[in-house]
Amino acid sequence: MIRIVFCDLDGTLLPRGGDRLSPETLKEIRRITDKGITFCVASGRPYSQLKQLFGEYYRRIVFICLDGALTMNRDCVLSKTPLPHPERLLGDSDATLFCREKISEIPASLPSTKIIEAINRAGGEILKIARKGSPRDSESARLCYEGDNIYEYVANGADKGTAAKALCDKLRISLDDAAALGDGENDIPMLRAVKTAFRVPDSHPALRDMGFPPKTIEEFLKSF
Repeated sequence: MIRIVFCDLDGTLLPRGGDRLSPETLKEIRRITDKGITFCVASGRPYSQLKQLFGEYYRRIVFICLDGALTMNRDCVLSKTPLPHPERLLGDSDATLFCREKISEIPASLPSTKIIEAINRAGGEILKIARKGSPRDSESARLCYEGDNIYEYVANGADKGTAAKALCDKLRISLDDAAALGDGENDIPMLRAVKTAFRVPDSHPALRDMGFPPKTIEEFLKSF
């Protein structure tokens, strides 16, 4: 019996290029959670954006944010994986720093001492960094996204799959009782983690090559 559902956001729950969830999708989330099933949205976005996107429904949902670096429920932190030495990913490129809810812009011209001060003002624990212009190697971070001249990093070991496993362990739910749907390469760890996993029909080729069966978001939600 499925007790927890994990679902990617962009390209899955939210159509590509869309900026608003459909009333039908929100209705299905309400129906699923009314049955006592935990509904978890997994995204690369920060918590503040996700909370705004789901409006009053956010209280019904657990959010895996920032590509697995932060898990939130009703404004409470369930788990987090800060980036060690975030200043090493900065210094020669404009960047955006993400912590729990605060987002700070860091210009490339800022001296190193000011960068440390900015990190401390943001809460000290940076969970994700988005650099502009060029990538940078770091032994303690992994590149979780690249595109449009943006390179995003989280700590090594932070991904949607690790966060999904930690959430199930916290809730004492077996991964055999978990289902997931995704569309991108960053969803693969999450899909691998659960027993019942699907991809959207127009997903990244890597998901098709790995044999995840296709299912539309409508079919997926209505199956619970």
